Amino acid sequence: MQHPYVGYYVARLWEDINAMTPTVLEPVPSDLLDFVGSDPSAWRPVESDAASVAAVWHNEHALDLGYILQPPRIRAWRTVSDDLDTVTVTWQHADDGDIRFVADPAGQVIVPAASFRTAVRQLDHELLISMERRIRVLERTGPPDGVQFDLQAVRAEHANRGESLAQWLHREPATDWAVVRVGAEELLAACGPVT
Repeated sequence: MQHPYVGYYVARLWEDINAMTPTVLEPVPSDLLDFVGSDPSAWRPVESDAASVAAVWHNEHALDLGYILQPPRIRAWRTVSDDLDTVTVTWQHADDGDIRFVADPAGQVIVPAASFRTAVRQLDHELLISMERRIRVLERTGPPDGVQFDLQAVRAEHANRGESLAQWLHREPATDWAVVRVGAEELLAACGPVT
């Protein structure tokens, strides 16, 4: 195979974006914007149930890229006001080691929430079409020499994945805002003012 592992990374990225999208699209109350944008490495350990809930909620806005060497930290959240409905995407990448992130080491972009939703749907659509083409080729030619897999299982998994985004988008986060606020206050107080 000319490019091993690339399919894994694309599929994993697609799955993680689908999984985080309902959380990202849940509007963050204005009093929690400093917290959702904060860096957990600045928090001091706080032992409380509320701090734990707030830290988990904060982490659910991060794209899991732990399967990539020296990954950037990418986070996203939605803000809704009287005249704006946007998604903020931030990234931060330590510029050390042999692997370089192609964008600036840190930054943010703010896009309309509708554009974010459209981009997620477009990624889903294009990935599924690409995989459908690959499966059809394998159905005609069979797997490469020395590779064995269950083509019917691959076809069934692909059909199941075709419904994945719709299932995720029907998921409504059950955020307990009161607990997140208490935990956020504890975590931010432990590290001083947010800059």
